[in-house]
Amino acid sequence: MPEWGKPHRSAGRTSKTAARAAEPAPRVHLGQPVAGPRSFGYKSLMGTPIESRALAARWYDLFSRYAEDLYPGRYSRDRCMELAEQAVEIQRLAAEKKSTVVAHNYLYPEFHEIADMVGDSLGLSFFVRDRKAARVDFESVYFMGATAKIITGDATRVFVPDSAQVLGCSLVFGTDHRWLENWKAANPGGILVTYV
Repeated sequence: MPEWGKPHRSAGRTSKTAARAAEPAPRVHLGQPVAGPRSFGYKSLMGTPIESRALAARWYDLFSRYAEDLYPGRYSRDRCMELAEQAVEIQRLAAEKKSTVVAHNYLYPEFHEIADMVGDSLGLSFFVRDRKAARVDFESVYFMGATAKIITGDATRVFVPDSAQVLGCSLVFGTDHRWLENWKAANPGGILVTYV
């Protein structure tokens, strides 16, 4: 199973990636769901005998070119081979279970590559609703999967990779709920503004 967790960001570009920064990168539309693996031809590799090796080579090229500044040293050839083997198995299981796989923007690039759609939590929830997906594997923090379940209703089974305690959101955990309840009691006409 792929690693679940929040990526870290490096303080700046390395000299290796500074030269690559001049090369055009794939376009990403922030806040909008964007196409997942089809953008780099990943799905076309499925079902071939060399799918893992070809995918690993492709990912090594892409990730060392476009992700090295954010995740220095993460994407060796061996690591990309391991990730490619996992991706092929994940896609096989997703096809077998007829699952739509979606991934939040902040996850590692390998998650983006295996997902059917990449975007923000609310946009992804609307995507799976509009797609009328019967099963969804939501690669994200726990509340994002819960949002998808609320929006899609009983017709869709939504899965997240772990519990709310493991996949919690720092903004949710950092909220002082008692203070909010006290404020609301003292200001019954007040409006609380939150994000999804």
